[in-house]
Amino acid sequence: MNSRWKAWLIGGLAGAVIVAAIYFPTLRSRLQKASKVQQQSEEQARRELTQALSANPGEPRVKVKLFWASDAEDGTLSAVTAELPLSSDPVLRANKF
Repeated sequence: MNSRWKAWLIGGLAGAVIVAAIYFPTLRSRLQKASKVQQQSEEQARRELTQALSANPGEPRVKVKLFWASDAEDGTLSAVTAELPLSSDPVLRANKF
């Protein structure tokens, strides 16, 4: 290896480190924003599923447990109890769930 090639290699590596030092904070902020949006959409999905569905007042209601990923990083599930209408028509019952 000649010294000119080594100088170009060191200069290129130094340039890559500088570019990474500038880009990584921007990347981190983008990832944080994306995770907040994902958490909001997950929470919105939970609300949509657990909110009261329009049903006939005469239809029976059943209590169900919905399982969601917990906020912990260990991959566990947490249960949420909700009341959902249960149609007397088996076809409609199958379509709701």
